[in-house]
Amino acid sequence: MSSKVSNPMIFQATINGKPVQLEVDPQRTLLDILREDLDLTGAKKACDIGTCGSCTVIMNGKGVLACITPAERAHGKNIETIEGLARDGKLHPLQEAFMKAHGFQCGICTPGFIMAAKALLDKNPNPTDQQIKTALKTNICRCTGYQQLIESVKLAAGQLKEEDLDVGKFRIARYTDDEDQQLPWAQREFKIIGKPQPRVESQSRVTGQARYTADYKVPGMAWGVTVRSAHTHARVLNIETTAAERVPGVLRVLTWKDVPGENAYGKKIRDQQVFAKDKVRYYGEPLALVVAETKKIAEEAASLVRVDYEVLPGVYDPEDAMKPEAPQLYEKGNILSHYHLEKGDIAKGFAEAEVIIERKYTTHPQDHSPLESEAALAYYGEDGKLTVISPGQSVFFDRLNIIRALGVPKEDVRCIQAAIGAAYGKREAIYGQIHAALATFLTGRPVKIEYSREETMLVTTKRTQLRTYIKTGVKKTGEMVALEARIIGDSGAYASWSLNIMRKAGVLVSGPYEIPHVKVDSYAVYTNNPITCATRGFGAAETEFCTESHVDEMAHAIGMDPMEFRLKNVLRRGSKTSTNFELNFYVPAVDTLVEADKNFHWREKKRLPRIVSEDIRRGYGMATIWYGIGFGSGIEDTTDVIVELQEDGMATVYVGTVDYGNGSNTTFAMLTAELLGLSLDKIHIVNGDSDRTKNCGSTVATKQTYTTGNAVVAACIPLRKDILSIASRLLNIPEDEVDIGLNEAYSRKDPAKRIPIQSIAGQFRRFGKPRRREGLFHHQKLTTPLDSKTGTGKAWFPIAFGTQMAEVEVNIKTGKIKVNKIVAAHHVGRALNPQAVRGQIVGGISFGWGFALCEDANYKEGIPQNLNYDKYKLMRSTDYPDVEVIALEKDEKSGPFGAIGIGEPPTIPVAPAIANAVYDAIGIRIYDLPMTPEKVLKAMGRTQ
Repeated sequence: MSSKVSNPMIFQATINGKPVQLEVDPQRTLLDILREDLDLTGAKKACDIGTCGSCTVIMNGKGVLACITPAERAHGKNIETIEGLARDGKLHPLQEAFMKAHGFQCGICTPGFIMAAKALLDKNPNPTDQQIKTALKTNICRCTGYQQLIESVKLAAGQLKEEDLDVGKFRIARYTDDEDQQLPWAQREFKIIGKPQPRVESQSRVTGQARYTADYKVPGMAWGVTVRSAHTHARVLNIETTAAERVPGVLRVLTWKDVPGENAYGKKIRDQQVFAKDKVRYYGEPLALVVAETKKIAEEAASLVRVDYEVLPGVYDPEDAMKPEAPQLYEKGNILSHYHLEKGDIAKGFAEAEVIIERKYTTHPQDHSPLESEAALAYYGEDGKLTVISPGQSVFFDRLNIIRALGVPKEDVRCIQAAIGAAYGKREAIYGQIHAALATFLTGRPVKIEYSREETMLVTTKRTQLRTYIKTGVKKTGEMVALEARIIGDSGAYASWSLNIMRKAGVLVSGPYEIPHVKVDSYAVYTNNPITCATRGFGAAETEFCTESHVDEMAHAIGMDPMEFRLKNVLRRGSKTSTNFELNFYVPAVDTLVEADKNFHWREKKRLPRIVSEDIRRGYGMATIWYGIGFGSGIEDTTDVIVELQEDGMATVYVGTVDYGNGSNTTFAMLTAELLGLSLDKIHIVNGDSDRTKNCGSTVATKQTYTTGNAVVAACIPLRKDILSIASRLLNIPEDEVDIGLNEAYSRKDPAKRIPIQSIAGQFRRFGKPRRREGLFHHQKLTTPLDSKTGTGKAWFPIAFGTQMAEVEVNIKTGKIKVNKIVAAHHVGRALNPQAVRGQIVGGISFGWGFALCEDANYKEGIPQNLNYDKYKLMRSTDYPDVEVIALEKDEKSGPFGAIGIGEPPTIPVAPAIANAVYDAIGIRIYDLPMTPEKVLKAMGRTQ
């Protein structure tokens, strides 16, 4: 079974100015040599086929893809990697620029982009925008949407000044009223909050020092390789591991028989199997894990594991799965959940309607596609505790499922978050964590598991694909009076997040509109497709494509402008949502429409001609959305934070969240710095460590700025009070005269009286004050469980609103859609870190762009076909449209300094805004995502 091995060669090169000599296989890649032999892990293995650019290094002055560069080609060359850019402790101008301009988020692609940009600027110090985009086209960034990334290159090239980064691309629209003047921070002059701040982890990302899970090595480390099902639905008759176990170097082959605890895991419903026992329900389901001395040995042995199956019929369409005659995945049937919502009298509503429109919309399984493939590393720490490093979205969820599988107390397992190469909801699920932990538990050896890109995209979760039937009634004067919807969601083979996703879909399908009569039935259905999970804008991006396309169609049906139609129907203060929750507070829906229009000039655009040339038609569309922050519906959601003021004037924030590029670490540092009067460099964040932090819940549902942010504030407030109290004693002035500046406290009456915060911190013990404070926030108290019969109740609080307007061009000959411009106005409460808020909105738009136009896992009888970036198409630097962002500020009084979350909402309106613009351009509606050229031509009655 061994593959042919080439005769070794003596590899010599100059790497970052130092001579290197190694004996290697000439067919090994430069990337493997850098990462495995030289521990230069800044270059990342993301695609391994030369399609993403994350491994870019410079060889003899030219950018090359290290993952497809064989050792023999790199022999004798001068090679530069990200680790060699900084000289004598001084960062390269590109590294500085990427930090200042927020040119990265998760950071896993950043070394590759910086090296590609350096190769460009070394040859062309003053490139045009198009030359920059073209030079970076080989590289993929999933997070940023490229706008701030391109600006980073221009900043380094001297074409932009730091103060001009936002000009023409970002503005804050500040709204206030009398209520705002009563807020505790209303009269405060902020030192940190509201000002652009670099991410606290910036330097590690731009220098390649950040270690992602696959970058870690432990002495004595073994490797695990998963044996997976070759069928989508089958009974498992026998698993024969003898041949694999005989391979030299194999330590053990694990199956369900080796699981000492529960052979089950999951969210609310724990129906997934650690290893399949009697039945497999999707292609690639884990059956065994081969643990061996090397990955190569483990892969060879895994191919020798023989599995005997009785193949069963599969079901791949969720509507088919609901039929009585469909193959049943479970004895209880294929319907996992049913959420029913009823408000008003639906029959009465349609009787009042003068125009009724009924349509079907379908969406597809989008892959989250973070550039970091799945990985896990387990080992016993110095304290004898089983430790697991992985890129999960909750170390406490990981630990819970690990201890249940092992049958051990939680105190025996520690889960740690490494740097994470993004998530977008995918890492709410478990992949290699339990397997690695089990392998270490049973062998006593450190064990690492690292999926390839193809394995990651084959077996990990996807966005829930929906079939949505919607019927709406409207009066000719424009009032929406009735909405009825039936939504069928593909859960895949196991439950995962589907209950929450489909409940959210059922609530949000009515859109941000006041409709007196609503009836919705939303189903999660088991199929033999890959498991689905929370995906950026889960339950909303899918349904609001339907709703906002439908709203546009209703407006046209009664001859009303789409903007006027929305302004007439959107939720306002005093409105009741589809779940009959009265909004007795500020509702920003109208203001997002108004602010977007200020930049887009909707009415003027609509008067422009649609014919651009013989083949090109131009159109304009919009979408207005709402999205619930957090879990909602009364679901337990408590965040727990510790803030410690140290004697040297530094502060440490212990948060159980993970920061996968969303900027939460920086947000928490900024809140702490503002409240304690410290500069940002004096704040240290400890996060994502089940031993050192409290549980803050999963980093999901756009909730951490609001929920954990509130807990941080709660922990800091008593510390701030103690700082003021001690300062008053040390300065010998009344406490109400003391204020806190930056790194010092002072007298407002006599500013000459000042004392450093460091000096105050050193006196906490003397004055009997604790330096560690705990902050709790109970988000579940702000919502209620939905009624089991009517589905009504307070589903979410707070609620995010936004409007996007899009300009597109459609080539009627090829069917290709080009998005020229998107204006995005989103309510953010308060933009705590404006550049980061802008980045989240632009990045969210890029995710929605892919959902709308090209990203599709493309199932064929349950098996994803697009398994790497040669076939799975993501936005490139040459694709991104001109994006203008408006952050609508109106303080949410219950939020930390008025802030709410913004991570997911920007993804939601993109697809319907583009779809409506396509209709405006060619007069044809697309009801099925993604809107590929083939679908456009088919809708036009043409073929390519």
